[in-house]
Amino acid sequence: MLRNCGKFHRHNWHNRLPRILIFPNGFLIYSKVTKDRHSNELAAPFFPRSFLVLSSERIATLETHMLNPKLYKNSRLYDFFMKSFGYDQSLNRFLDGIKLDYSGPIRILDAGCGTGILGLNLLRRFPQSSLMATDLEPNFLEATLENAKRLGLDPARIELGISNISEPTQVTGLDGRSSMLSKEQFDIVCLGAVVGYSDDISASLHRLVSLLNPKGTLINLEMNESPSGKFVSRKYHYQNLSIKEIRESLTVAGCHVTLKKFGLRHLPAKFTRIGIIATKRA
Repeated sequence: MLRNCGKFHRHNWHNRLPRILIFPNGFLIYSKVTKDRHSNELAAPFFPRSFLVLSSERIATLETHMLNPKLYKNSRLYDFFMKSFGYDQSLNRFLDGIKLDYSGPIRILDAGCGTGILGLNLLRRFPQSSLMATDLEPNFLEATLENAKRLGLDPARIELGISNISEPTQVTGLDGRSSMLSKEQFDIVCLGAVVGYSDDISASLHRLVSLLNPKGTLINLEMNESPSGKFVSRKYHYQNLSIKEIRESLTVAGCHVTLKKFGLRHLPAKFTRIGIIATKRA
């Protein structure tokens, strides 16, 4: 089996052998690579054309930062880690696999947008759509706009606003003007592991559903209940309802709810996330 594996050369690596390989497709392979005196090559079972190799010392630093809640205050640092670990690509692959039957000039809300991974994916998927991206931190909104430009998306299609997930219908523009989002204003509402920071999670979910048009879709890429999901949630002080309770709350709000698990092709997000897809009844 290993005969057909890709190989990589380790010239001049004798004093800094890697502990981890991070591949662009999202796969993370932790391994203590040992020096083989009889060969100048090492076999790698998942070898892409390009990859990032990090030393043990660098990995220790990255692990410390990745589990530091302060990461969510710095948009550039957050964006760097999401991309470096392939997390953004794994979320994009998952979103691409969700069936959404929309066409024409639809409206999208990315609540608690972070650096815009979810909203920008949908904006690119639906060429005639427009996006409202909201977050509590203005620097994340600016990062969302920068990522949109990097992806070749027209900034004119994007509206930015500061909003607390506890009151997702209240938005303050970057110019300081406040407004209220009206009911049945969006075709798609997306969010990723943010509603657990709400003062009243069920109330926030109901408010988000109220913003959907009939037959609109709420996509929540929520923290799952695996050991790794629970560990990361505790580390970030993320206290959410159980998946069952979230499903019940969305059902009461007038939605048909399905759960969609992350597969192997969605690593590394598979370790911590689950998709909760809610369609608002007509």
